[in-house]
Amino acid sequence: MTTPKEVVNYDELDSSFIIELKKMVGDEILACFQCGMCTAGCPSAPFGYNIRQILKLAIWGFRNELLESDFIWFCTECGKCAERCTQNIEPYKIILGIQRLAARQGNIPLTVLHRIKQFMKSGRVVEVDELTELKRERYELPKCDKELPESVMRELEAILDMTEFRKSYKDRVSNKDSGDRNQE
Repeated sequence: MTTPKEVVNYDELDSSFIIELKKMVGDEILACFQCGMCTAGCPSAPFGYNIRQILKLAIWGFRNELLESDFIWFCTECGKCAERCTQNIEPYKIILGIQRLAARQGNIPLTVLHRIKQFMKSGRVVEVDELTELKRERYELPKCDKELPESVMRELEAILDMTEFRKSYKDRVSNKDSGDRNQE
């Protein structure tokens, strides 16, 4: 990601990016005045995640840098950024918009693809392992199904079709299989 120490080539900025993003998430992104409250409350900030910087790059028009970055996928969608924002912006929703644009281009990290594959199979993003099943048994909880019931799977497929996510996901998986992007 670009840092303030780097020289910005204004010829590489894409002014249509903010217009496209505003259509998805609204004008609120322009109210950000870079106070940093969002990043200060972010649980991913200790790992280098900087919401303020992502919003700044979006406003300036760094389309390729953002959409090709795995960094945009660090958002936990916890909403703490929105709670702390002095301008009543919901930064995580803006980041979700950026993620949607990235996904449309097929820029989805392997870790996210794995979670999606797992979710489409079992309805969970993390596979239930044997130890978890033993704990559930000890507390007299029912076993977790390894796969979703057919009726739930049909509902999930309908949602994926409505959001055009399935095509983006399949394209990305086939690109990964082709080895067009570095493994993580």
